[in-house]
Amino acid sequence: MSNFINSLIQQMNPDFEVLDICCGNGISIQNFLPYKKITGVDVYQPYLEEYIKRVPNSEIIQQDVAAELLNNFSDDSYDIVMCLDGVE
Repeated sequence: MSNFINSLIQQMNPDFEVLDICCGNGISIQNFLPYKKITGVDVYQPYLEEYIKRVPNSEIIQQDVAAELLNNFSDDSYDIVMCLDGVE
């Protein structure tokens, strides 16, 4: 599964803007770089602090995804929206 996801994402345009929901500490997305802009969303602040160090061109949002996060963005805010490790 991981190889399949890697191959799909690596074929995408590096100018895309990515929203990484339930981003954790950035280990999952670090192989999918570079992209123009990556926004990581997670509820756990210590993970977000690691994420911002690990993922270049990234921004972070601390928020519980269950709190209707996606309603805060317009339909054309991001080119890719992904959730690789959201288990909570």
